[in-house]
Amino acid sequence: MANKLIAFLHKLNGADHNAHRMKAILDHLDRRISDVESEIRDLSHSLNNQLDWYRYKGFGAPLYLLNDGRLALNNQVVEGGEKVVVISIPKSGTYLLSALLEKIGFVNTGVHAWETGFHDYRGKTIPEMVHRYSEYAVNATIQSTASLVMPSQYLVGHLGLDGDTNKALASFKRIMTVREMRQSLVSHMRFFENKGRGFSHGDEWKKITNLQQRMHAFLELFADELLELARRVSGWYEDSETIKIRFEDLLGDNGEAIQLEQIIRISNHVCKPLSLSTVDARLLLGAVLNKPTKTWSGKRTILADYWSTACETIFMSKGGDTINQAFGYTDKAWFSNG
Repeated sequence: MANKLIAFLHKLNGADHNAHRMKAILDHLDRRISDVESEIRDLSHSLNNQLDWYRYKGFGAPLYLLNDGRLALNNQVVEGGEKVVVISIPKSGTYLLSALLEKIGFVNTGVHAWETGFHDYRGKTIPEMVHRYSEYAVNATIQSTASLVMPSQYLVGHLGLDGDTNKALASFKRIMTVREMRQSLVSHMRFFENKGRGFSHGDEWKKITNLQQRMHAFLELFADELLELARRVSGWYEDSETIKIRFEDLLGDNGEAIQLEQIIRISNHVCKPLSLSTVDARLLLGAVLNKPTKTWSGKRTILADYWSTACETIFMSKGGDTINQAFGYTDKAWFSNG
């Protein structure tokens, strides 16, 4: 093939490069590229390559080409298993749920999705995911992303509810995680303190030494976009086929019985009922709690260290309390630890 292409190019030497001739050249090259792509696909099947670095129609991420011709983000497939998506409010246990699903036996696709793309974290270390995430952004419709998730695999993301997303995720078992919004915002601020995060409004706010003043500056810069994201995601809370998990329940704030109940609910939702015992649930939980993930800071947020009357004024003025109410949270004890 290469020799034929070289011979063809030699024929062009000294040719009249008019528009018609150039179009013929481009058409020929396009046909040859298509032939090469076809041969690469056939060769990858015969060699049973682990990962086919094939760029699908300009898709900006490598994909696995399965033996039946399907394209996937991960080639570990158990036919007959469910496809699962974790739809989360930011900082409400996204990656804790991810770790739990892996322990249950599901396969991580390795991407964090939104409506128009995803971050491709496959093969990346936690420091790379935290500090260099912007390098891994891939543009893709939610329909394209969802189509690359195979049975027994799962996807995570802060996904708003609209017609396209609802349709794309209709065949998925859906888990929604929520958290009291003040706690979520403080935890988000702590995460944005990392190098490479929270740079859209500069880094001056990170230099403020007083924690409450730093939090106030953060809210002035980021509250609008973060609360709007929460509003978009909140639509799933009314969906009867999406189970809702409170971060506080999952962390045991309301007692071990409720905590273990969440593990059993999740397991029964994504699998055929397993009759999971509290002993099994406790073992699963112990395997994932307080373990490093992309967003785990090493300790729980203590709201009173960061929150102030000035922070509360911003929060209320931007409708944070309304989002809380949509998730069933009251505003009686917002200075409690958590």
